[in-house]
Amino acid sequence: MKKRGFTLAEVLITLGIIGVVAALTAPQLVMSSKNEAACSKLATTVSNLENAFQNAMVQEEVSALNETRLWTAAAGAATAGQIGRYMHIGNATDNGFFTKSGVRVAFNKTASTDRRGNENAIRTAGGSLLFQIGSVDIFTTPGQADRPGRNQFRFLIGHDGNLYPTGSLDNAVYNGNGAVAANVRYDKSSNANGGNACNSTRTTLACTARIVDDGYKMEY
Repeated sequence: MKKRGFTLAEVLITLGIIGVVAALTAPQLVMSSKNEAACSKLATTVSNLENAFQNAMVQEEVSALNETRLWTAAAGAATAGQIGRYMHIGNATDNGFFTKSGVRVAFNKTASTDRRGNENAIRTAGGSLLFQIGSVDIFTTPGQADRPGRNQFRFLIGHDGNLYPTGSLDNAVYNGNGAVAANVRYDKSSNANGGNACNSTRTTLACTARIVDDGYKMEY
């Protein structure tokens, strides 16, 4: 029995279908790959920073990060010079540094912070209060436009040397009067559009907490 091959028309139709499917799925695959890379860099940077902060406190024999030379340095670049003693960094910037993998880290120190005073505080998951001594922005793809929740993420820095993700209710920020700041929790509902929205159509810095909650995955 003679075998029948594919006709030219059938081959062209099949190739056309494959092309359409590829055109529809390729952008999603590229975006997924970028998101995974961003989350991986974010997790590594957070871990390295926390380890550096903890090591600084141990080496200087103090109980709070804002009592170390890392925090008493006058400027962010000076902080970068100090933190280079505890982790591998690249070039220093005006308020931070680049990591060896190209991630940009920018510090924002809270002025005149007294960890025993009435400055802003962080409520940990256990309910205890921890004084906030600043924040850090982590940019996973420097050189591109800053996109909060995509390549820009923010953490609060506690005097215990740990980082607390913006957008977390468990780590809500209290103001000096003891009131919880507005919109502290990320909103992942599909119609969320405010300053704490975190969904497929709108992302903000509050997405930082969602990524951490999801095990450093960008599920939006």
